[in-house]
Amino acid sequence: MLLGLSTLSYAQNRATVNKPVLCAPIDTIFKGLADKDINEKPVWHGRRDDEKTEFYLFLNFDTSAFTIVETGKEIGCILGIGYNSNFFNPPQ
Repeated sequence: MLLGLSTLSYAQNRATVNKPVLCAPIDTIFKGLADKDINEKPVWHGRRDDEKTEFYLFLNFDTSAFTIVETGKEIGCILGIGYNSNFFNPPQ
């Protein structure tokens, strides 16, 4: 935990950047990403320790487009979108 606190302290001494995100009801985001024009599927899921926040990575295997989504109880926010996604080799 000490490492986390020192990292947080270090981060607080840096400049803050405001990043706009798109938020909507979770089912609206997930249905939109599954739409035939976007056709992204969830390939990864993670949860914070508080179990109130979840993260998802959606990927279109044909176009290599991706979307990163953070969700709470009812609302989700798109944190980032992009193209040319690649997988690293998993550690052995």
